[in-house]
Amino acid sequence: MARTILVCDDDPELRKLVALLLGGYGEVLQAADGEQALRLIESRRPDLILLDMTMPGLSGLQTLRRCRESHPEVAAVMLTGRQQLGLARRALALGARSYITKPFDPEQVKAEVERILAPSGKKTGADPSGRPWRVVP
Repeated sequence: MARTILVCDDDPELRKLVALLLGGYGEVLQAADGEQALRLIESRRPDLILLDMTMPGLSGLQTLRRCRESHPEVAAVMLTGRQQLGLARRALALGARSYITKPFDPEQVKAEVERILAPSGKKTGADPSGRPWRVVP
């Protein structure tokens, strides 16, 4: 079943790379900032968003918070170039399913997307702890 994935990052090259990487999973939308992402979430209702933590305007955390208020069913994966445990904890507390640090291994991103988008009951490398989220180094 084709899904809709939204990639939100202020780096256009990274957005293009991730869109190419995930194109086989369905339609991939792109947003350059949090405001644009929120408009696309409202109009297109993606199944999954990959959201950069640090962007001009709304931060990734602010965007995630606003998304969760109106669309808690949308799964989110946070992307960041900063390895800070406090940021990861806040993102996961707000409902993010994963926290991936940049630069990342493309296969790792694909594996996370598959894990999150897998139909209920299908085991695809679920977190052995049983938690619905995880930090991917």
